[in-house]
Parts: sequence; structure tokens; C-alpha cells
Amino acid sequence: MRLNLKLPALPILILSLAHICLFAAGLEELRALGATLILLSPGLCFCYRFLRTQDGVERLFIGLALGLACSVLFLFGLSFCPSALTGHTLLIIDLVCAITLLLGNAVTAPPPRELAPRIAALLVVLLIAAGSVRFWALRYPEFQGDEARAMILASATYQGQNSVLFAHKKGPTEILLPFGMASLTQRMSEEVARFPFAVAGLLVLLGTFVLGRAIFPRFGSASGLAACAVLAIDGFLIAFSRIVQYQSILLVCALGAALALLRSRQAGPGSTLWLGVATLLCVAGLYSHYDMLLVLPALLYLSRSKNLPGNRLSWKLIINASCAAALLLALFFVPFLLHEKFGQTSSYLATRLGLQQLPTNNVGRYMHLLTFYSSTFFVYPLALVLSVLIGQTLFRSTNNKVFHYGLFLCWLAGLLLSTFAPQVIGLEGKRSLAILLMGPPLALAAYRVHGSAHRFLATWAALGFITFSFFFARPNTHYYVIHPALALLVASYFVENALNWKLSLRLGAGTVFGVCGLLAFSYVCIAFMRTSTEFRVQFPRSRPVLYLAPFGDKLPAGAFFGFPRASGWRAIGALISQHSIVGSYSSNEEALITAWYTRGALREEPRPDWYFIAQNANDPIPVSETLLKHEYYFWGRVYVNDQRRLDIFRRTDSSPMKNSPPSAFKEEQLRAVFDDLGPATLDIAAALPSLAQSR
Repeated sequence: MRLNLKLPALPILILSLAHICLFAAGLEELRALGATLILLSPGLCFCYRFLRTQDGVERLFIGLALGLACSVLFLFGLSFCPSALTGHTLLIIDLVCAITLLLGNAVTAPPPRELAPRIAALLVVLLIAAGSVRFWALRYPEFQGDEARAMILASATYQGQNSVLFAHKKGPTEILLPFGMASLTQRMSEEVARFPFAVAGLLVLLGTFVLGRAIFPRFGSASGLAACAVLAIDGFLIAFSRIVQYQSILLVCALGAALALLRSRQAGPGSTLWLGVATLLCVAGLYSHYDMLLVLPALLYLSRSKNLPGNRLSWKLIINASCAAALLLALFFVPFLLHEKFGQTSSYLATRLGLQQLPTNNVGRYMHLLTFYSSTFFVYPLALVLSVLIGQTLFRSTNNKVFHYGLFLCWLAGLLLSTFAPQVIGLEGKRSLAILLMGPPLALAAYRVHGSAHRFLATWAALGFITFSFFFARPNTHYYVIHPALALLVASYFVENALNWKLSLRLGAGTVFGVCGLLAFSYVCIAFMRTSTEFRVQFPRSRPVLYLAPFGDKLPAGAFFGFPRASGWRAIGALISQHSIVGSYSSNEEALITAWYTRGALREEPRPDWYFIAQNANDPIPVSETLLKHEYYFWGRVYVNDQRRLDIFRRTDSSPMKNSPPSAFKEEQLRAVFDDLGPATLDIAAALPSLAQSR
């Protein structure tokens, strides 16, 4: 080992910026940025010191992706340390990074691969536009039910109750990252908790661009840039960048693993190290969610394909990497499978799978839900290009045109019927004939698509689409896992074919898709950035008339994440902390949300001391108006942005002040009081009684 006097500038700059931001007083955004950069710094420093790559953008992405993976695994181990040590222990990361930078033999960097100035400028513009939607007003929306559960478990982990990690119904990533942010900042506000997930959401775009640039020998930069533009306005990915959930982390790990496998195929002393990076990223993806399993077959194909650059990996290397991954996975999944709550988890997963209802048809629900998140100007052009791609692949594959024309018509009929008239191909219960119409043409097209790179992406996309469409009872938004592969497929097809068109046709197609893209971007700005009119809560009134949809004016079936919604619960939490509200309560809002914001206050039925009635409850629960009228009086009201959002009722027989005029509270004035409560003030047993035995 020797002292390295030529230190990489970017990691040093990021480490310095992280410290400045972390200790910035009174600026929540800067503290969140500093904590996120500290969590990402080990992987970034390791990449810049030990991994050979000639693409500077790729090195940046791999370093940050590896930083996410390392932080998940590091925080999992750290969660078993005493809670009083966590904040100080996390700062040891700086020391590790410094040692990584200063010691070791420097790798010889290959000649840099230049990024054309025009491509670089367009990439920066796209990332800024995408970041504006993902980071805007992260603090405004209150936690939803899934987020609140993750935050309650993160608070329990912060307090030393690490066994709750194994009581969760999925991997621990969405618990560990808020736990790490809280350990560094001593805060668990919405903005601080969501910040690393928003960063990961932006990294998905960067990773998609880099993967397209690496996997396509011709027009890779253009294809990656076009795919990046598609994902920038993808409502699913925008929503998952704005919540405390695992999806963005999983996609970063999947894209990073694909890139690392491509580099591991290249001959040289660093190929084994790249395979180790790919293994670590796959493990972190599986720590996030089971959805990563659907990407693994495509990654295996990537490692074994003969026609990609470099040498395909031997089975010995793959088996060795799999054994290492199995050991890391066992650290979490063995206790997870043996935990007393696993019976509830398995029942939940069986319900989501719905094995007794197969084969089902979720294509229409997917199209409707994606249209609600992203608009018809996003969904329909992409569906058209994808259908043309499938048709062209089938027509080129054999001389038997009649058979393949028939297959393509089956695909088209299945897509249209599933979207607009699913009852035509429906069977008893939720079963459907859709798989017979859409499954064979999609599988054959994925198998016969031209080129190993396209076949890798088609395997990734087709496996996920078929699984969620026909072999899942309730996939909801889980289709997100195929979106980077779909975007790259559609973008590369369009770019490669457009070059053979006449100039007038290229200009016309570019204009049409450009206008559709601008309209789709305007839609997601309205849906996710506007807080004066909450899009999902006030739908369809909140939707401009231009954006019509196949589901009409009624919300489509499925789950809704990331849309702005604030009912004033932070004000309730602040009033409870100030002892202005004392006693039991109930509400028309779901228990997970109220448990977080009341800090685990006692919620009881049917006659509590207080009732909190939200005007825009996330999952409304019926409350007897007769009971409120006869046994309670109107005590106060909470306003958000000067709009009435939450009414407070107090039991008549428990208050000597029942004839006093109601009070008015502005959430903006009480928000800081709630944010200052810190992660250790939550009563875990009261917030989640089911975990009382899991300490």
C-alpha cells in the first residue's frame, strides 16, 4: 500500500460539500443533501479509486449506485448497534472514504470516452427538468399509509428495536435509508426522509442513459438520451421518487448491475471486481423488494450472451458470485423467514398473487393507471411505437407471413380489448383469455428481436409484463420494474429506424412526439407540483379538459402514490406535543397515518376524547355524523395554504370550555414544531401494536 498523492477531485468535492450541507443550520434541504451525500460517498470513492472505466458519466453513476447499495447493507449492520452510537458511527464513513482515497495502488484509467457537447447539454437539461418534478415541494405532501409504516419502523430501528426489520412484509431498504437520514440529521421530516429516494429517482434517468450508451454500439448516446426523456415524464417513476418506498432504489441497482456485468465481460484484471460490484447491486436490489427477481433472468442472459462486447462469463464465476450473494441475502432473509410475523407476510403475498384467480388480465388496469399518472399523450404514443416494434419483429422472423400477421393481430386485439372492453375476453371471476391473445406474440417477439442488446431488454420487459399482467391478482404499480427496459427498447427502435426515413418524415415524427412530450410534461407538473389544487383529491375537477382518459372522470382502480395531499396532520402532532390536545382520539383517516402524526397517541373507538375529521383523507373511514352532532362540539379547524383541511371535535362531557368559540390553526405555523420532535419521540407500541412482541 502506498500513499496516493493524486486524489480524484469529484469525490473530494462531494465529501466537502456533504459536511458543509449536513451542519447547515436551519436549512432542511441542505441538511438532507449533506446526509444523502455522506451515505453515498463510500461507493463513489471506491469506484473512483479501484474501478476502470473510460466513461466519466458511467463512473459517476456506478459510484452513486454502489453508494446506495453499500449504505443499505451498512445500515442493516449498523441497526444492530446501540442507538446512541448510530449518528457518530455513520460519520465513520468519512474516515473510510478518506482511507479509500489515500491508500492503495491507483488504477490506470483508460483513455476517456468523450461525450458530445450537444448530448451533454441535452442530458443536463433533461435531468434539471426531471429533477424539478421530483424534488419540488417534497415537504408538502404528508406521509401516506405505506410511507407512515416505513417511518414508524425506521423510528423503531432508531430506538434500538431492530427486530422490526424482519416483521416488515418486504425488504428493509425503505426502513434503513430513513433510519440513516435520521441518525445523521436527528430529524424525520417528510423532506429529509424522502430526499435519498428522490436522488435515486434522478439516478434512474442517468443510469438509463449510461446503459443505452454502453449497450448499443451505434447511436447509443441518442438512444439513451431518448429513453431518458421518456422516463423523465413517466408518472410512475416521478411518484416513486417522491415517497419513502423502495422502487427507485431497486431500479438503480438493476441498471447498475447491468452496467457492471457489461464491464465484467471485458478482459483484464478488473473484471472480477466488476462482477463483485454487480453481485452487491443485485443483493441490494433484493433487499429492496422481490421485484428484483424479475430482472435476474435478463442479467443472466447479459452475462452469457455470445454477441455482446467482451467475453461471456463462465459458469464458475457466475456460481461463485451467486454463492457470495446467497451469503449476504441469508443475513436478512433467514431471520425474516424464521420471524414470528412471517405467517402474516406469506398470507399477504398469497393474496397479492391470487393463485386461484389465474390467469387474470391486468393490462387494462395498467394502461388506465399509467394514463392517470402520465396522461394519454405519454401512454398512447409509446404503446403505438411498441406495437409497431412487435409487429416488425414478427414480420421479419420468418417467411410464414400469415401466421405472424395473425399473431400481431392477436396482440393488437388483446391490447385494445384489455384497455377498452376487458369484459369481452373475460371468464368466470377475474380470469381472462388475454394471455392467449397477448402472451404468444410477445414471447415470440422477445425471443426473435434483433440483436443481443435488444434481446436482453426484451427479456427484462416481457418477463415482467407477462408476470404482472396474467399471473398476479393485484400488481397495481409494480409494472414500474419494466419501464427502463421498455423505454430503451422503444427509444432505440425509434432512433435506429428514423435515420432511414426521409427528412420530412423525420421532422414530422419528431414534431408529433415532441408536442406529445411537452403535453405529457405539463400534465405531470400539474399532477405532482401544484399544491393549491391537489390533483388526486380534487379529481376530475383538477384535470384540464385537454387530458381526457379511457377511464373517464372516475379514478381508475389501483394504488396512488406521490400526489400532493396535506390534511394538516402536522398541526395536530404539534398541538399534542404542546399539550393543547390531551386524551384519546379517532379519525376518518387510516390508523398508520394518524399514528405517525400523533406520535402514537391512543386511538380508540367508539367514543374517544377527540375526533379529527380530514377533508381530504387518503383512505377515508366512515364516521357517524349523528355521534359527532350529539356528543361532540366543534373545537377547532386546521388550515393549509389558507384552505380548510381538518376539523377538530371534542367530547362535550370532557370539556368545561364547550361554549368557547372554535380555534383556527395554520399548519404552516406549527409545522416546524412537529418537525423538531425528532425520531425518538414516537411511541412504537402504540403506533403499531402488532409489533409489541417483536422488540
